[in-house]
Parts: sequence; structure tokens; C-alpha cells
Amino acid sequence: MDGLVDWLNTHWAGPVPLTEIYAGDYFHEFSVILGECMGLIVANPNSIGDGYPAYVAVYLAAWVPEFDPSRLTVVRSEIERLGFRLVIEIGGLRALAHAPTVRHLIDTGQETVLPRVASMLVEAASIVGARPIELPPV
Repeated sequence: MDGLVDWLNTHWAGPVPLTEIYAGDYFHEFSVILGECMGLIVANPNSIGDGYPAYVAVYLAAWVPEFDPSRLTVVRSEIERLGFRLVIEIGGLRALAHAPTVRHLIDTGQETVLPRVASMLVEAASIVGARPIELPPV
């Protein structure tokens, strides 16, 4: 969990729901470079109770300017087809696995979908004109 919080404090310039900042059993996270941006993949396969479901998320830290959402129709559809929901905010892009996808990833170990999701986030960032975040040192 310390790695997640450190990564968010260092690279993420936006809010994160509390439901994505907790660690159940078998929590894993690792940072990656996605295109020109910092990325993070988080797998939290076990809930810690009501309101805190198991989740899998892929983050891409980037400044996101205003954009026309219709330009993302194809990428959004592809991410949905992979079982994830695309979330775009000023501080970056996230792909959050739907509950059945989380269960499928846990049950089958088919985490090979995660690099494809990460690639789709890079494509989405390019489409909306996002640029890498350069935060001042803390």
C-alpha cells in the first residue's frame, strides 16, 4: 500500500476515490512507463468490507486538457470490450475493471489483458492531447 500512496503523491495530480486507496489480502501494485507518462497497475483482489470492493485499475498520469468526448468513442468501446471503464480527469486517465472482469482475472490468472488496457490508455491520452505531468519535487 505504501507504494500506491507514494506513486499517487509523486505522479498523480487529481483526486482518487477512497475505494481505490485500501489494501485487502493479496494487494499488488507496480509502476510502469506508459508512452511518455508514468503509469500504475493495481490489483486488489479481495474486498475489505461493504463499500470497498475488489478492484483492478490501470492509471496513466497526465495533464488532460478540455476535449471532445466523441473523439474517444472507439477507444472507450475497446476498453469496455476488455471489461474496463475509462475515467478521464484533469490529472490523468484510469481504466477500472468491472466486477465480473475482476473476478475473471482472479479466477483465471488472465492478467495478459492489462498490457492491452494500458496501451489503450496511451492511445486515449494521445487522442485527447494529454501531456506528461511534471510535478515539483516534494
